[in-house]
Amino acid sequence: MPHPLIRQWELLKLIPRDRKITVTELHRKLSDLGLVVSRRTIERDLLALSTPFGLECDDRSKP
Repeated sequence: MPHPLIRQWELLKLIPRDRKITVTELHRKLSDLGLVVSRRTIERDLLALSTPFGLECDDRSKP
């Protein structure tokens, strides 16, 4: 497993500025890059990155 900072950097690069993207889409794109992690890890990363990078979370359909 790559260093978390590398994974989070790649995750930030995958987030579009002009539309929403789902965790499922991000999971698939990270897997395509060879970064195999769980959906829950991606959710945790997004939460950790949300404040310093101003990411918004649409949690209306949160399970």
